[in-house]
Amino acid sequence: MHTNNGRIFMLWDESHLWGLLLRHTLRAWQVPLTIVQASQIREGLLATSPPSVLMVPGGWARLKSKQLGHTGRQAIRDYLAQGGHYIGFCGGAGLGLDHDGEHKNLQLCTWGKKPYKERVPNFSGHLYTRVFAPATPGERTLKLPAWWPAQFDGHEDDDQVRVLARYERPARDFWTADLNLGQCPSSDLSQWESVYGIKLDPGPLKGEPCIIGGDYGKGSFVLSYVHLETPASRQANHLLAVLLEQRIPGLVIREKLSPTWDIARLDVLWPDRELLELQECLETIISLARNNFLMSWRLPWLLGWRRGIPGSQINFLYAMTRQALASRPTPAAQSYWHQAGPQCVTLASRFATEACAYLMHERLVLATEGKSSPATSGCPRQETQRHRLFGRFPGYGGLYGDILTTLDRLLWLLIAETAL
Repeated sequence: MHTNNGRIFMLWDESHLWGLLLRHTLRAWQVPLTIVQASQIREGLLATSPPSVLMVPGGWARLKSKQLGHTGRQAIRDYLAQGGHYIGFCGGAGLGLDHDGEHKNLQLCTWGKKPYKERVPNFSGHLYTRVFAPATPGERTLKLPAWWPAQFDGHEDDDQVRVLARYERPARDFWTADLNLGQCPSSDLSQWESVYGIKLDPGPLKGEPCIIGGDYGKGSFVLSYVHLETPASRQANHLLAVLLEQRIPGLVIREKLSPTWDIARLDVLWPDRELLELQECLETIISLARNNFLMSWRLPWLLGWRRGIPGSQINFLYAMTRQALASRPTPAAQSYWHQAGPQCVTLASRFATEACAYLMHERLVLATEGKSSPATSGCPRQETQRHRLFGRFPGYGGLYGDILTTLDRLLWLLIAETAL
């Protein structure tokens, strides 16, 4: 099998914002990119047209695995055994592990995911890391971004696995839950933990592996819980560029920096009426949340939100809508949206009305009744509405899930045909 064609495949399924983020970086670097679906992998694409590298963005690993099924997972293993290379970020890293509770993964190594109760929960932002990857001349410290990752669990004497990077300490933009610990006096941490009812201390992260790699047959894998594709994260971007150059003979990425991705300022190339109405619905939710101190713009592509507020879901829908507006319409996308767009906007209008009411009730809950978390509202009366709007955690559903699924299909029809 010849995999040195210089092309990267990116698995689209269940990636949403994270797939768009990786696409943004790879397109900026002008590397040959093909966006593929799990169904194509199940049907044998990796055997008939093997890429130099298969990349899997973040998202829910178990949902990616479900989309691939046994046939797709075996196809990826066969591709690696014949000399292919796999790079996965966050959910894509989790997909490569041996186990995730009862869920089937790719089993590229014997390592698994650390149980939730043993992790530092809900952390995000940059951390200083000790990097041992072949991309660097020996050990050095780099500042790398993590966005709500899991943590690896494995025996470090396992010859199958090489630790390529370890967390060292948080940088100034590091958050646990919705607290920027760089601005929080360490003397107050125990009080915050009492208020939140969870561990907030990032100390246990020191020395924990955040990038691992190894060989699989004639090929290799890199599993990273840090997002090396994060726009404008210079040291992370440089490391990713070098990892790609090592795996794609002849590839030279001259400017090893992913440019800023400002989703609110993307040029509108398809001013479709329904898409503009969808954008307006989402901006209504974001405006209300910002006015009530529940959300804020943390980065040009990333919202920040109070603990328990469903900010990531709103972030996903807004980024996907903005990317659709910023894409040139393909005939397939226009045909699909002509059928699906009106119903999607009807759902979005109802979603916006109900989500705004839900958020205002959550503000009251935060002030008076108790603690909300990523999994549940602090008020039992809110749970039914939360499930109706967003589905059950982990995963997604409800009105949000219906809108997300429609946008996901639309974006596939828009961007799969415009990959370099």
